[in-house]
Amino acid sequence: MDDSTNQYSNLIYNKVTVKTINPEVISSIALNRIRKETNNLADIRYDGGLYKDKQKYLLIAYNNGNQIGETGNINITVSAIKKGTRDKVRLDSFISISSTLSPGAVISQHNIDLLEYKDIFENNEEYISIEIQFEDHKNQIPKGVGLYNRDTGHFETCLGAAPGPSIQEVPFFNLSKTTKKEERPCSQHIENISDIYFTVFVEESCVLSYIVELKSKSNKIKSKYRHTIKIRIPNYKQEKTCMYGYFYCLIRDHNPDLLDFNYSLDTVKDLQKDLVFDKYEAAQKYAKVTFDI
Repeated sequence: MDDSTNQYSNLIYNKVTVKTINPEVISSIALNRIRKETNNLADIRYDGGLYKDKQKYLLIAYNNGNQIGETGNINITVSAIKKGTRDKVRLDSFISISSTLSPGAVISQHNIDLLEYKDIFENNEEYISIEIQFEDHKNQIPKGVGLYNRDTGHFETCLGAAPGPSIQEVPFFNLSKTTKKEERPCSQHIENISDIYFTVFVEESCVLSYIVELKSKSNKIKSKYRHTIKIRIPNYKQEKTCMYGYFYCLIRDHNPDLLDFNYSLDTVKDLQKDLVFDKYEAAQKYAKVTFDI
């Protein structure tokens, strides 16, 4: 199982559900017995897509974790899709050999020249598109698809985009330097079954745990168990595998000839700084806090 799917990056949005008999106003939230333990992991992710001008499909791998990792061997199958029936005809299959990536590394994992399959499509009018499937035991990599345009003799594709998440303003805990306990004032009305919200921030990857205590004028409500969160501070804003993402655009803009590359985190910063994850950004934007950086 890919352990990185259970990891969270800053800002951590917490919800605590409480049940009370009488209406109360929670005046403060305390986090007790705070514990931070080392959390090291490799987080191998993928990007890429079809570059129309070069007629190549590029698979990009990057390590969004804080220790060295490997892609593992990736089985690649190239198929033609028939018009109408959508039947697949296998054209080729090969293995992309495992690569080792340092933290923050971005590499050209595999470059597929689609022009090698052009004659097959020209000689088979029922073939309307090419499909590239990636079989990886560690990660799920989206398949690549290119429509064959007989007028131009090119494989083509369409691009899309997805919206991001949002977080409301709630009590904010900066636990970067905390070792034992933190408490924040608040004013949240609870009655019957109610939800209490707060956010947590740290500056480094860790396994964070604490006991939650809610305080009112006449009562204290303490959680019965320790809350544990695996936090990893990623290297890049693009935290999940996707095709036609930030790194696809990075290569399109800075390496248009699709030459083999092995970029370090510092190189990516120089090329396009806004791709690098800013661990303070979410807290500054949503919790309205400032940091002495």
